[in-house]
Amino acid sequence: MKGHLLTSFRGRGYRWGRNSYTSDSSDPTGIGLSVFRIRPGGKIEVNTAGREAALIALSGRGFFEAGGCKVKFSRRDWEKDGPSAVHVSAGTKLAVRAVGTSEIILCSVLNKGSFESRIYPRGRIKPERRGKGILDNAAERIVCTVSDFKNGPRGSKMVFGETINLPGKWSSYPPHVHPQPEIYLYRFKSRDAFGHAELGEAVFKVRDRDLARITGEKVHCQTAAPGFSMYYFWVIRHLPGRPYKSFRTLPQYKWALKPGAKPPR
Repeated sequence: MKGHLLTSFRGRGYRWGRNSYTSDSSDPTGIGLSVFRIRPGGKIEVNTAGREAALIALSGRGFFEAGGCKVKFSRRDWEKDGPSAVHVSAGTKLAVRAVGTSEIILCSVLNKGSFESRIYPRGRIKPERRGKGILDNAAERIVCTVSDFKNGPRGSKMVFGETINLPGKWSSYPPHVHPQPEIYLYRFKSRDAFGHAELGEAVFKVRDRDLARITGEKVHCQTAAPGFSMYYFWVIRHLPGRPYKSFRTLPQYKWALKPGAKPPR
């Protein structure tokens, strides 16, 4: 499992500018992920040559500029405020201009195809309360799917969104699997906060600014320590001829999806 968990920025803040985790041209997942930390008044331009890309506001205030369009973003708290995002195809001018100190997630995959840019202002992305009423709400979590095969642009090769794992609860549960590679970027509000991520038979302790790769059809789920909310941004890359549309719950855990379910004896 070596290499499935990256901790490049654990225990320290992001530097100003670009903080890169993975490259879409060399990482085993085929997904690029970086976080920009931008000073007030700063501007960052994104290279979209040969790749589709998306910017998602994690915190701060400012504007996304995409293909001649401009959208405002403002986010003080990822637990209370929903995300803003832009999603563009290769060769589209893409930039972010900060009004206040901002942290912006960039995700990308190689894709020379063209599609119409999508803008997702805050409030357009509706959160889902998943897992409520099942297993005594032990796997209740909040999921915001920004772009997928239903609402995303045709021609895109990735889906992405974010999950808030409530304190002491599970998410991505029951354990599930899909052949398409995925990346999780974790954030916590406290240096002491942590959670656990299960990838296949391995379990990793995750902390603020950790990133996990999910490849090779590894079964996955996770949990947050009691008292700490755990945020994770996720990106899934479509495979040629096998676009991601859904995951597969392991047969031995399907009973857990039913309200009032009790484990088999």
